[in-house]
Amino acid sequence: MNSSTEAQTEGTPKAFRPSIALHISGDGLDFDEVTRTLGLTPTCTLRRGEILEDVGQPAERDLWAYRPLTEDGMTMDECVMRLWDALRAHKDYLRDLKRHFQVTVQCSCMSRRIGKHPPVNMGGLRLGHECLSFFTELEIPLNVGLTHFHDAA
Repeated sequence: MNSSTEAQTEGTPKAFRPSIALHISGDGLDFDEVTRTLGLTPTCTLRRGEILEDVGQPAERDLWAYRPLTEDGMTMDECVMRLWDALRAHKDYLRDLKRHFQVTVQCSCMSRRIGKHPPVNMGGLRLGHECLSFFTELEIPLNVGLTHFHDAA
């Protein structure tokens, strides 16, 4: 079992970092089938009732999640396209999964204020039309989380 929900990143955390993850959830999810069909190693798998490390609560349903590797300086558009490139050949399978399971994409943007430096202006969220086609072709929602941290110097 891999219950780590840490983002897979390279380099040192920067003041602004976007990330993206595919979440497939529901009761009776066959992790091996999803992994084999998508050809991707999940970043996180949880069975219903297992404790979510981040919140200390049991998972309400089975979860298979994949977060592609991101690098410092990537834009949200680049993160979305990296995920879409990994999934594009499997869009029919993902659409079929939606008949029995919840399939969503979670985007998150983290900004960090370091010491006395002014906070980073995240400037909102912008996605180009190429990225939006990913969600419309799969007919899945885009969930966005925005987080701001203040680190003392």
